[in-house]
Amino acid sequence: MLNPGVLDGEAASLFADGWTRSLRSLTDISLLPEDGTEKANLLAVIAEQLERYSLLPVPSACRPEFADPAVLAALATEARDAADPTDAGPAGQAFLDSSALREMLAKEYGLEISSEPQGYVNASYLVFDSESPGLEFQLVPRSEEDISILLCLDRVDSRPPEEASASVVATPSGLRRFRTEPGECLVLDPGFTVHGHTPVVDGERVVCLRAGFRIAR
Repeated sequence: MLNPGVLDGEAASLFADGWTRSLRSLTDISLLPEDGTEKANLLAVIAEQLERYSLLPVPSACRPEFADPAVLAALATEARDAADPTDAGPAGQAFLDSSALREMLAKEYGLEISSEPQGYVNASYLVFDSESPGLEFQLVPRSEEDISILLCLDRVDSRPPEEASASVVATPSGLRRFRTEPGECLVLDPGFTVHGHTPVVDGERVVCLRAGFRIAR
């Protein structure tokens, strides 16, 4: 059987795009299915099938010690002032180029980041607000990146933590929410982990630095 984890180029894009369309026709990120329902069970089955090809089967959140308040403030300011938030500026690039980040990914997750030509292959700021409230479920083509991180820089909530906007991933045991605080980082394999972000409501805002990395081979 073909291992979809080795797909590249157009084939990888077709694989991810096909799954993304199917996922978005199955459910809406603002109306997540309840545990035990047919849709929730189907998402769990999909997650179980994809997990066998994942470089990081269990997504998790961590708090890097080097992402201190000063670093977070600089990144949040850059995100706020960016003319084009889809491209991280000097502060974001410096953070992603840091040896501390590579060391953390190696120590905590056993991931050796490629250094050719730079560890990360894309970096952008995600701002969830009234204009861009959430992110529907998706997969990212393996041809684009192997691992991604989502570092929370700032957030303003008006709802209790259990209801607030959060990253959501599908796992074989059900949907899992990651409501990260500033300084917390979600790490996952975006090519084989169904992931999205539930919407904010009026008065709420979540700002994150997202980056994709290549793994040394």
